[in-house]
Amino acid sequence: MHGFLKKCYHRSFSLYLFQTYEQGKNLKRIHYMSNITTALKVLDARKVKLVNINPSDVVDGKPSIVLGLCWTIILYFQVS
Repeated sequence: MHGFLKKCYHRSFSLYLFQTYEQGKNLKRIHYMSNITTALKVLDARKVKLVNINPSDVVDGKPSIVLGLCWTIILYFQVS
């Protein structure tokens, strides 16, 4: 019986850790979205031309959007 309870405890603890990890991951996404939104607002205030760039695309790591954003920032500050 003790072995069975030990296995159940490990399973429930593993499930708890996984759920906590998933909740933490969702909270991190909210913070990432907030940070990217702030950064895009700063760029918009500096009159950097941002076309089709959403914070969710940057947080999701879509390569074409992220590379386009990097290239836009480089060109803007190199020309300025």
